[in-house]
Amino acid sequence: MENLMARSPHGILFGGALSGTQQFPKIYLALIDGVVRTMGFTTFAARLLPLGFGLAAFAVWLWLFYERYARPETQWFPFVVSCGLLVVSCYPLAYAYEFKQYSAELFFGGAMLALYQTKMFSPNKRLVLLSVVGAASLLFGYSTILVSTVVCGIAVLELTFWTQGAGNRKIAIIGFLVMTVLFLFLWRIDYQFGFQGGNGAVLHDYWTPQFAVGNTFVAKLKSLEKLYWHFLFDWWRTEWGNMCESLAAPGAWYLWPWRTFRNPDIKNTLYVLVACVLARNAWRWVSLIRRRDVLGPSLVILAAMPVLAWMHLYPWGQSRLTLYGMPLVILLMVEALAFACAVLGKFRVKPVWQGLIWVPFLWAILRSGVFMAGGFAFARLGEDLNPAIRRITPAESPFLAVGASADQVLRTYHRLPDGFRLFYDMQTSPDEMQTVVNRRPLYYIWAHNPPPRNALGVPAGDERYYHRVETLYSGDAVYGPELLLLKS
Repeated sequence: MENLMARSPHGILFGGALSGTQQFPKIYLALIDGVVRTMGFTTFAARLLPLGFGLAAFAVWLWLFYERYARPETQWFPFVVSCGLLVVSCYPLAYAYEFKQYSAELFFGGAMLALYQTKMFSPNKRLVLLSVVGAASLLFGYSTILVSTVVCGIAVLELTFWTQGAGNRKIAIIGFLVMTVLFLFLWRIDYQFGFQGGNGAVLHDYWTPQFAVGNTFVAKLKSLEKLYWHFLFDWWRTEWGNMCESLAAPGAWYLWPWRTFRNPDIKNTLYVLVACVLARNAWRWVSLIRRRDVLGPSLVILAAMPVLAWMHLYPWGQSRLTLYGMPLVILLMVEALAFACAVLGKFRVKPVWQGLIWVPFLWAILRSGVFMAGGFAFARLGEDLNPAIRRITPAESPFLAVGASADQVLRTYHRLPDGFRLFYDMQTSPDEMQTVVNRRPLYYIWAHNPPPRNALGVPAGDERYYHRVETLYSGDAVYGPELLLLKS
């Protein structure tokens, strides 16, 4: 936001690295700046383009799943599960209204793969669309470089080795030249700052856990395995912002039991099935490309992700950074379940029994849909903190330290009295906080994730400055919230 307020569009594009160690596609940011200047500086104006991309992203990925599983003949379980898992996943919904580039990356990833797969266009028109959308994608994201390179590269392979019906080579050459020139221009004004100078160093340090780390080859492989597990399953967590399940009140009626993606048996089985599907399709990759199966480029993208993480070029596994690839996980899961059904069919297992394989995932769709509808409709996530917030008075202390598990809810739902100074555990160390507080009384609030404390009950990190604790409010023993007043 500070870059929008402090810079003109020209300053955004050519003024060097963005302030606050931010990395945001500059042309996209300049367009958002134009929208804000036209509509006024409001939250809605700043998030209008991300919202448009977020809604369009659902459309293109649903189109991709429709063409794969509903044409020419509908495969009902794969079609319903793939579309359902996408629609009720919290991350695409959350980032559809975030002032970030991730919804645009999700859109362009789906658009490139859908255009690759579709039979709706003639070969030449398809090449033109791939070139135009691929070039445009570079303006709105960073992961789009990978997707566009893979899809357009495979299109060139088609022209080189299987010329029949692949389209005009001149179109591909012109598209390649345009994308190359655009990439070099964007490197000059934008991309380089993610790798060089202060911004590059800070961003690399911040995302270190999402790279392959370790002092030995084996250690790095284990690191990649952990990131792969995270990529396969943790995108499904309903734990983001105002859809954070672990911060919902324990009595919320929409918190149903039996979480599909938390069941270790289901996760381990999926892990093996997905590995089998990856190996099986990698073996027949050329045939996938020859019949223009979307699994072909998807496998290359999925293989490139850990390579980039190994080379410390782009993080992997973290939900928002790999949001563009999240629907590919859905694709892998659905293909894995369909593969399991096919294996059962060879053993003459009746279709009705094969259908049981899909039940936990249909349940996951229903459960998550009900949870998010309930979370939005009844706002129980914020109500947790209300009883504690009402006991805060500026006269006692104008400072409030917020535990890491409560900060998202507090930011989203609550207004404190004027003049209050907030310190978030995730952003400010106790030493930094004390340069302002200077050992004066300090409120401390937590919810759902109690902080470690010493024998006196002082939260870890604050024990050097405070030796007395008053408990002003205490809710549920496990979930909280709890409001403390720390005194020296």
